This record gives sequence, structure tokens and C-alpha cells, in this order.
Amino acid sequence: PDRVALLANSLVSHIREQSGFEMYDANRMQNIMAAALGLLVDGGQGEYTLDQLPKLFLPAPATKGSAAPAHNAFVRHLLAQATHAGTRRFWEEQWRIWTSHARGEWTQSTLGRIFPYLFDEQARLSVCTVDNGALDLQRVVNEGYWLFVNLPYALLSDTVTTTLGNLLISRILYAAMQRRLDAPPYRLILDEARFFNSGPLTTILETSRAYNLWLTLVVQSVDQLCRSHQGRVDERLKEAVLGLCRYFSVFHDPQDAETFARLMFPVTGLVPTGVRASGDWDYLPTAAEEEEHRWRFLRLRHREMVFYDKLGNEPPRVWRTPEVIMDPPDEEIVAAFEDAHLRRTGRPLAQMRAEVDERAAQVERAFFQVGREGPRARAHRRPPIGEGLG
Repeated sequence: PDRVALLANSLVSHIREQSGFEMYDANRMQNIMAAALGLLVDGGQGEYTLDQLPKLFLPAPATKGSAAPAHNAFVRHLLAQATHAGTRRFWEEQWRIWTSHARGEWTQSTLGRIFPYLFDEQARLSVCTVDNGALDLQRVVNEGYWLFVNLPYALLSDTVTTTLGNLLISRILYAAMQRRLDAPPYRLILDEARFFNSGPLTTILETSRAYNLWLTLVVQSVDQLCRSHQGRVDERLKEAVLGLCRYFSVFHDPQDAETFARLMFPVTGLVPTGVRASGDWDYLPTAAEEEEHRWRFLRLRHREMVFYDKLGNEPPRVWRTPEVIMDPPDEEIVAAFEDAHLRRTGRPLAQMRAEVDERAAQVERAFFQVGREGPRARAHRRPPIGEGLG
């Protein structure tokens, strides 16, 4: 697989859907963003992150008596190492023929879409660190590992939480599709699935079964899967869930009672209520039948749920979930476990911030400081491209 294109497509697709525009809208912005991501990933060879993306669009300084070159020093350095054909084609063919005014104006949409992730300090420390930041999700899926991911909404905000979550499930989907067709099943469980409504959930629902990827969505209400799109409510994901999911477990839910009543209890108009004087059956009005089916969900008691197998032969049944009684956890043991886990898998905040800041400073020193110095300093200081980079 073309991993550069898959990565760029995943992020661009998420940002496009999160921003609420279709594929045919802002086509230039999508091309610019994909080419910028491709250059960082392919040419950077793991050295750079999203934090360096705005640097790609800075204009190169003009020299006396000649026009400014099309690419700044940072882009030239990355292009010298890039091998991805689509990435090189953009920077060597499209970008080169654009005017300096077009380069400055046409990149603003891309920078505007990326800015929220770089503005949030927690986001920068989450997505812009390289050391110990790699996880082989292909191996996770192939070998059937359990992977627990905690996306703290209270710390990462809606924008960053949905981005990280959707990139992870996109990569898991790609990993599942790249296995053998007889590979063992892998299960993906998304709690608070509303955070993924601008990602690839529709694609996963439509295709995952063929690749033995089984999806479980947990939401407070299926209406949470809807999103705002061009001033209206987009219900495509909600409709895909109701149409493609096989098993449903529904607790007391006034908001979705009518939706699930239509799904599980189709109105027949043949519910008898008695016998008329003529000997014919008297039937419950359809409106009353619909209301009775809706109340099936409103009458559920604590820990009761309606379980429904859409492809099974049995009608929906009310189950009572088992009550698990546990003693309070030993806080000292939990704290020791979490401390040991973080020491193995994480780093102190100061180290992460130092890594991000030092990488930004290295790029600035190596590629941009010379262009901002005066002519005398510039004459005495001409560091080679890439000086100071590991």
C-alpha cells in the first residue's frame, strides 16, 4: 500500500468532513494539504511533524538581481529526500508555476484548517512528538492484541479528540483490509461514538464485515451520530447504523424510542382489541399501536434493555443486565500500576515540550534564520542545508 497517500487521505478526509464540505468543494485546498503532508512524511523520513507544516509555505527570500526561488530552503531539503511520485509532482510541477501571490493566497485555507491543532498546546504535545511515538497498528491487528486508547475529551477538546480517534480507527480499518481474507476476526469498540461521526464510520460499516472487522458503537442516543452540514442536519451516518448494524441493545431512551419502535416493531394495523357486534375483529388504530411500541422502551426499568437481532428469527426481547458488585479499588495499587505504565509508554510533560520546541528551533536555525538576517551577517554566515538536524 501507498502509506504516504493513505496517511494524507485519512487526515485530509477527516478535516474535510469535520469542516462540513464535500469532495468537490475546496479541491485546491485538499490538494495542497495532501501534498504538504506527503512532503513532511516522505521527505522528512520521520524527523518532522504537523508542527512544521506552515513552514513549507513561507516564501523564499529573493537575492539581489534575481527573483525569489519557488521553494524555500526547507522545501528544497525535503524534496531532495522525497521519493513519493504524487508529492514530487505537486511541488515540482504545480507549485513551481504558481505566482508568489497565488502561493500566499491559495495556502491560507490549508493553514486555517491546520491552525486549530497547532493552537491547542495539548494537541501539539499529542501529535507533534516523534520519540517513542510509533505504534505498529498492522501488527496489533494481525496478532490480535488488545489495544486500549483513552482520548480525554476534557483535555483535548472536541477538535483534537475527533481527529486522533478518527485517524486511529482509519488505520485499524486499513490494517484489517490488508490481512488475508481468512484472518481471524478483530473487534473495534468505540465508546462515546459521537466523537467519530466525522470520520470513516460509514465506510467501516459498509465494508468491515468482509475483512472480519467487527464494529461496536456505544452512544447515548443515535441522534448523536448526526452532524451539522451546510446549515442542515446530516443523518447519513445514523441511517447507515440503523440499516447496517445487526445487533441492538437499547436501554430506557425517550429520545430514540420512536426510532427503535419503527425498527423493531413494524406497525401492522392488526392488533385485535375485541369483537364487534357483527362478529368482526376490532383492531387498535395504527397511531395507538405506534404509541404502544414506543412505550416498550419508556417502561424499561433499571438495568433492563431490549435486545434485538435484526437478522434473527426471534422478536426483540427484554433482558436484565447482570449487576456486578465490586469492592472499591486499592488506590495505592492503581496509582503504582499507572505510574509504572506511564514510565514505560510515556514521558514527562517537560520532555515532550522540549522535544517539540527544539525541533521547531532546529528548523528555524537551519532553514530560515539566514534569510532574516542583514546582508553583512548573511555574508559571514552561510550554514549548509540541514545543519543541526539529527
